[in-house]
Amino acid sequence: MSTGALVAIIVPVVVVVLLICALVAWLVVRRRLKERFGPECARTIDAEGSRLAAERELREREERHDALDIKPLQADALGRYAEGWNKAQERFADQPVRRRGSSSGSATCRSSTGALWSTTASPTRSAP
Repeated sequence: MSTGALVAIIVPVVVVVLLICALVAWLVVRRRLKERFGPECARTIDAEGSRLAAERELREREERHDALDIKPLQADALGRYAEGWNKAQERFADQPVRRRGSSSGSATCRSSTGALWSTTASPTRSAP
């Protein structure tokens, strides 16, 4: 067989193999995003207007998340936060209307650098 014939056979085979590999990689990424984000994936598709734009947004979210320096809470802090959350849920279950109306909607946190920051949520409607 001549060199030209070998090239004419090998090049298309290599191109087809590369296309198959790219398709498999794309399907794996799509499935991973769907597994990781769950229902958020469908909401993002609706918000973005297309599956490709939504997948791009979700990948960007992953990259931003991976860039964060997230450290687990120490056991005593975890216990305090869990206890506070349980108490808040109990208070809400006992008197939901009063608790909803008395919420300040603000949170204060300390970043990993030690800086203190806070945020205040604006209620969308007043409590009855």
